[in-house]
Amino acid sequence: ATVSVVVTLSACLEEGLTLSLELDDRFGTAFQVAALGRLATSQGDHARAAPLLRQALILWRDLGDLRDVGVGLDGLALAAAAQGQARRAARLFGAADAVLVELGPADAAVFIISGNNGVGSVFFNTAR
Repeated sequence: ATVSVVVTLSACLEEGLTLSLELDDRFGTAFQVAALGRLATSQGDHARAAPLLRQALILWRDLGDLRDVGVGLDGLALAAAAQGQARRAARLFGAADAVLVELGPADAAVFIISGNNGVGSVFFNTAR
């Protein structure tokens, strides 16, 4: 993505986070925080990404939102993978996959875990 698109997207997500916090919308807050974390991961800003993704994961866990816990674990796995942390990425992809299995096919179809689309398999094999 071009720099201007990333800056615009980041500003929109920050504004959405501010609104979610003002409205005490915990789901919205978790979504915005996770999106900011994924954006930071995509830009290689792992120091910013990891705490945001962990915060979103905690929010989703506290809300009892198992589907998005899986999404959060997947995001952390991608961040670990991007940093070359093969073992950690494999564990996180595995945990995300366990959530997928727990959800069953109806709910699990809502998200695609990176570990199942080829990205994670590289780290599973490296971590062995």
